[in-house]
Amino acid sequence: MPLAKRKRQNEQLPVPLRALIRSYQDILQHTVDVGPVDADTISYISEDNQVFWNGCLFPEVPDPEITPLTIAAPGSYSAALTHIKRPRLESFFIFEGKVSDGNDFRARQLLAEAEIMEKIAGSKAHLHPNIIRYHGCRVHSNRITGLVFERLEYNLDQYASQPGFSTLNKKRFFAKLKSAVGHVHFLGLAHNDISPYNIMVRETASAQLEPVLIDFGSCAPFGSTDLLTFGTPGWCEGYFDTSEKEHDT
Repeated sequence: MPLAKRKRQNEQLPVPLRALIRSYQDILQHTVDVGPVDADTISYISEDNQVFWNGCLFPEVPDPEITPLTIAAPGSYSAALTHIKRPRLESFFIFEGKVSDGNDFRARQLLAEAEIMEKIAGSKAHLHPNIIRYHGCRVHSNRITGLVFERLEYNLDQYASQPGFSTLNKKRFFAKLKSAVGHVHFLGLAHNDISPYNIMVRETASAQLEPVLIDFGSCAPFGSTDLLTFGTPGWCEGYFDTSEKEHDT
């Protein structure tokens, strides 16, 4: 982006929206090169996480008559108690110029997970206490810029090094995890990426520790071949391209 053009764009933005990233060079400091096939561009990211872009990072909010989604309105959730899941800057390969047609992988991935969360946690009838609490999509300029979840401190891999792990009631813990996975299967879905990194630990009001299943980016209906991601190296039996219940056992 030419310096003069970039300066004019920044000058037009409200004072509270001071940029964290103002240039292509700033972004490169936070990225790794994953090749020109997988590329996006970002114009501006503000301190309050509003995003102004000229690439294909974020999907448009679909027609609510066709694909109804829960919208997490500003003020409807506590920033201190929630985590906003969105594409990670360090995984982007950024280049100047026009984004090639069809380069919408991350947008499709974000929308797919939003649609899955609607099936799993979008209605009270489908809620399960050991599946991550979902507040809905964060939207800006009619684009989905993130998914709002409850905030938890440790995943199971991290908690294994904490003092409380030795007193964890593992039988009870894994029975609850099995129940959560069974609920996903009851809905006709496979998670496809269960690992210690995707199991959080939550302390209940009675000081009991329980599992919370997270990260439904690989979740899809049984038999689906439209997987955008799959498995975690070391926790899956090699490559697969079909969503199956067996991947969760």
